[in-house]
Amino acid sequence: NTNTIDADLDLYITEGEPDACVLEQAGFHAISIGSATTPVTHKMLTQISKAKRVILAGDADEHGIAKMTEMQVLLPGSQMLRWSGAKDANELWLRHNDIEEFHNNILQLTERSTCKP
Repeated sequence: NTNTIDADLDLYITEGEPDACVLEQAGFHAISIGSATTPVTHKMLTQISKAKRVILAGDADEHGIAKMTEMQVLLPGSQMLRWSGAKDANELWLRHNDIEEFHNNILQLTERSTCKP
């Protein structure tokens, strides 16, 4: 759904449609790249780079981290979201099961992704 990218909104990139859906339902704009093995095209990168800010929110496993690291190189200035106590957005939602708490947790994780070590 890269055609929905808005230059005025932050964009969360997930690894899997359920993760993008749960972020959308919580009020965030998100797209899915499919999986860690999905190739990212030049057209996709061009569309993604139109977003106000890109937050890479892939799975917190070996393949997900590798894919998001690759995306970070392809999208200079993008931020890597680190999941706390969950593998991905969907798992975090299932643990909270409260939309407001989930939304606030995503905001906190996003804020941490902007912090410099």
